[in-house]
Amino acid sequence: MERVREECVDLGVRQLAWATTSRAALALARAGLSNGFAKRLAQLLDALPLETHTQVAAHQATLERLGCQSLGQVRALPRGGLSRSFDTQLLSNLDQAYGLRSDAHAWARWGETFHAKLELMARVEHVPAMLFRARRLMLQMAGWLLARRSA
Repeated sequence: MERVREECVDLGVRQLAWATTSRAALALARAGLSNGFAKRLAQLLDALPLETHTQVAAHQATLERLGCQSLGQVRALPRGGLSRSFDTQLLSNLDQAYGLRSDAHAWARWGETFHAKLELMARVEHVPAMLFRARRLMLQMAGWLLARRSA
């Protein structure tokens, strides 16, 4: 885990989180938390603000008018009323985040060609300085190659 934590910075990762479901890990990362195993998952997610979950954030204004400030308060609302008042994705995605329903994602599609650029703040005159900056591009390209099963 330490290696992932150290090397993800080079790939541009700003926050790293893990949990039993991918949607929970994303919500925890948005909240600035990393360990989804520190407490029961429901306990951790219930305390998170509405904007940490994509589907809930889409209805944030309405849910706040109902008095909801956290995901736990949304879950406490009657399910029948939620399903009638909001789109079907709200309850489905909440259930997936909490591990009550299987979590399925569409496969990512990677472009046919790799494209990335490196913006330099000033002129680079020494090879070691350029190699240091180019390492990030090489890591990104290696990730692209692995994702396309081309490496």
